[in-house]
Amino acid sequence: FAAVAMQMISKAVPAAFRCLMFLAIVSVSSGWAADDPQGFEETSILQAPGINDSVVSDSSRQILREVAAHRRAAEYDTAITKLRTAFVQVRQETEGQEHPLVVEILDEAVDVFIQAGRYEQAEGPLDNVITLREQQVAASEDRADRAYQQACLAGANLKLGWVLSRLGDPNAALPPFSKAVAGFETIFGFSHQVVRRARQLEVSALWDAAR
Repeated sequence: FAAVAMQMISKAVPAAFRCLMFLAIVSVSSGWAADDPQGFEETSILQAPGINDSVVSDSSRQILREVAAHRRAAEYDTAITKLRTAFVQVRQETEGQEHPLVVEILDEAVDVFIQAGRYEQAEGPLDNVITLREQQVAASEDRADRAYQQACLAGANLKLGWVLSRLGDPNAALPPFSKAVAGFETIFGFSHQVVRRARQLEVSALWDAAR
């Protein structure tokens, strides 16, 4: 049982780390430190599940490598254009939304919109990401895969709460923040640093809503 639990956590940590580090990097007000930028790079879409599947073309992988470079250079319009191309191309290659890389591309687009401060544009794709993540959690039979998808789902809810907060609606941000905290607690327990950092955002939204 302990070995299975460790496998679940080790697979879920990169997903949680990616979301939390991303918000740490784009946030000035949260007070978080970007503890490990290299770690953030290592958990980017270039490490996403399904990216090395044989059905995914070298052309699609090259586009996603270019997206990562454009994000580092703050070339957000170009990054979004290439993500749209990659989304269409991967859906054609994999014949639908069931392939895990499709939702990873949508999630990457959300990150680019947030990084660019385009919170209104992030909200719609985030709703789609949350729906697809919920479907993948329900469909996952392997415990480690399910833990990864649960962490991704919690991360998506955390980003939705962040977006709604930045749009000036802390009351609307509270439910997704609460879902994010509960999701991370299910995987990591009550006192893990991932949970503590997610809870900081929830408390901040509570404070803003009470003003």
